[in-house]
Amino acid sequence: MAILMRWYAGWLFQGIAGLDRLVLWPPSSEPDNPTAFARELYHRYLAHLLAMRLWRYEWLTLLAAAILLLMLKSSIGIAPAGVGISFALLGIGGMVAIGAKGALYLLLAPEIIDPDMNAAKALARRVCLREVPEGAPPDLADPWRHNWMTADGRPLAAEIGEFDLRSTELVGRCKPIFFAAIALGLVPVGFSVLGGLALGVILVIAICKALSDPPPVGIRSRLLDVAAAGTAEGAAWAIAGTSRWSARMEDARKAQLAVAIADKSPVFSLGHATGLLAARGDGFAPSAGREMALSLTDLMQHLLVLGGTGSGKTAGVLRPLCKQLGAVDGVGLVVLDGKGALPGEVAKFIPDLEVIDPATTSMSLVEGLTPTDGDHFRPVGARGQQGQVLRGKRGRSDAPRGSAGESA
Repeated sequence: MAILMRWYAGWLFQGIAGLDRLVLWPPSSEPDNPTAFARELYHRYLAHLLAMRLWRYEWLTLLAAAILLLMLKSSIGIAPAGVGISFALLGIGGMVAIGAKGALYLLLAPEIIDPDMNAAKALARRVCLREVPEGAPPDLADPWRHNWMTADGRPLAAEIGEFDLRSTELVGRCKPIFFAAIALGLVPVGFSVLGGLALGVILVIAICKALSDPPPVGIRSRLLDVAAAGTAEGAAWAIAGTSRWSARMEDARKAQLAVAIADKSPVFSLGHATGLLAARGDGFAPSAGREMALSLTDLMQHLLVLGGTGSGKTAGVLRPLCKQLGAVDGVGLVVLDGKGALPGEVAKFIPDLEVIDPATTSMSLVEGLTPTDGDHFRPVGARGQQGQVLRGKRGRSDAPRGSAGESA
């Protein structure tokens, strides 16, 4: 029966405008990127809205069939039972095979379901998208939302559940549609002595539907209530001041974007995001594959690189930053490395810099500064210290505006 209903669903809904047939089957795998997630959510939620619409249409069909049979009451008894059976077979066969599909084309026409399509798009936007102001730098122009709050500040669990991405509600509607088509197909039987029996069959179908087919909106509401009750974001949303808490997160994001748009200093690339923090629901995390970058202004406010030995602190962050900083005019660079390796590596791609070994050379980074300026520095690179210092040759105009270091 399940296989038959699945085939019947594929045939019924084939060609319905705006409906992706993927919603008739469970997803083959979890969405692996924000675009796939948003698309899956949109189409399956649209299928849920259409299932609600069809549920109402099914009840209207049963009511219409009963009313038509009652209107034919005065004619009941004209045709013999054999003719009534023929009417039943022809009516049911025609409605199940052709009438139901034709009715769906009319009842699910684009102009009819346009409100449902807009509602599904609105849900996908609230859950998946955020506004990106004009002029946002590429590394922050990320349209995808990753935190546990929707755009209007509600917990994500109050809007969607994991069942929304595996729902096949339209397939579940095929059995009620099948029996509603049978009910409508029984109407011609009213011209025979079997009209009373046909009315009884319609009544039985209505009773079975009332007992076994609750409204889809009620089922989804209960599932959402159960899912939201056990989530941390739901509790945090309630305890921390509901929308005020989520508004602070959005305000912080907007402030970050405003500062970045106003920052016209050079930007340095650090690579591309893996998407790990985004998958954990960090509202400030970039989507997988998006460029990771820091501006010169960012670097002037300090940078701390954490990681174990061999994890890529030097190769992934410090060395690329030194190379890019060295290519910017007017930016001085001082590199201190207790192991003595990094300065020599940096000197290979910044030829106008020189390596100074504190073991053999004395130097002062405050030479030429006024006493007032000098109070802000402590002497570095004194004789006898281990390691090396990389110093620019371009004089005082190249006084360092940022520094990168690594401790052994």
